[in-house]
Order: sequence, then C-alpha cells, then structure tokens
Amino acid sequence: MQRSYPLSYKSKMETNIQRSDKVYPLTAYERGMYISQKLDPQSTEYNLNILLIIEGASSEEVKAAITKVFAAHEVFHSYYGERDGRPVRIISENLPAIDEKTAADRAKAIAIAEKYAIPFDLEKDIPVRPTVYTAADGFVILHLATHHITFDGGSRKDIFR
Repeated sequence: MQRSYPLSYKSKMETNIQRSDKVYPLTAYERGMYISQKLDPQSTEYNLNILLIIEGASSEEVKAAITKVFAAHEVFHSYYGERDGRPVRIISENLPAIDEKTAADRAKAIAIAEKYAIPFDLEKDIPVRPTVYTAADGFVILHLATHHITFDGGSRKDIFR
C-alpha cells in the first residue's frame, strides 16, 4: 500500500518519524490490524490465501515475475513495529523467500494451500509467504499466504498484472 502523503507530513501519530529511517506511519485501518494481531498473536483472522493457477510458464518464470513485483513495491518487503510508541511500517531490504514445492496435480496443490493458516508475527516477519508449486500435470500454482495489512484491493492489481 503506497502512502499518498509525504513523510514530512506531521500529525500527533507521526511526530518523530524521519524519511531516512525508511519508516512510514500506519493508516488508521493498518493500525487497527496491527493492534489486533499484537493482542492475539496466534490469530489468523487477517490471513489471506491467494492462489494463482498458471499455465504455460515455468516455476522459474513465475518466481522471477513475483520477485520483480516484491522488489517494486515496498509493502511486499516491509514488516511492522513501533517507534516512539507509535505503530509503523518498516521497509526491509530483504524480499520474501519463495518456497518451492511439487504436487501430484493442481488439485492437490490447491488443497494444501487452502488449509494453510499460520499466524504472522508482524514485528519479525514480512507478512507474505509465497510458495510456487510445480504440479506434475504441467501447471504452476502460485500461493501467496499474506496478512491483510499487506494485501488489499490496491495490492491485487500489482500481483495479477
């Protein structure tokens, strides 16, 4: 999610945040999700499982494409924390690691991915866990397990493009 206001903008929530820190204040909506996850760290309430079934591309091509998306959009390489007691998004230089798996067919890969529900520690994890399944029937399935703080309607267009 890109911020539509400059970092020099100051409000009660953002008084000591500097651009050089690569730290951004959270929106009210993001603050709510951050606080909710912090209060219940084992919750998967905001977890999203996104599956893309891809035909005609190799797993290497899919990995290269999703890596470009992650690199181009800071929200996909950010984690969350607090600065001076205020919830913030912190930009990481690290991109999410892409896990690779095989499956007998696309139905088995989809069944595995749909059951995926592991909570995110927003202060330690980049809240995106990508997995590329290579299915024996020739399909590649991209599974993005993500926290809603990272992925919303605005992010969807970046992934599906």
